[in-house]
Amino acid sequence: MKIEVLGDKKKPAVLLVHGMFCNADSVKHFAKYLQDEYYVIVPTMSGHYPGSADYISKEKEAEAMLKYLHDNEIEELALLQGTSMGAEVAYRKKCFRL
Repeated sequence: MKIEVLGDKKKPAVLLVHGMFCNADSVKHFAKYLQDEYYVIVPTMSGHYPGSADYISKEKEAEAMLKYLHDNEIEELALLQGTSMGAEVAYRKKCFRL
């Protein structure tokens, strides 16, 4: 997984998760409207960009996102949005506690 961010880390965090066969570019059109007011986190899941590790499961991707949030001391999300398969990954992430 690779993670891109937009906006100021001091602002409330938003996590936008792309769908199957897409990458972070598919949600950046939405992210640009949020970046002035939020810290927007836009991952590209494994298996969805050249040279990445294979996609294994929604749970593994959710765990990687949760690890990123913990490693970056993000304790709360103002918005968690997923499209298609990204919604399933986001749901699994939301089942965890931040």
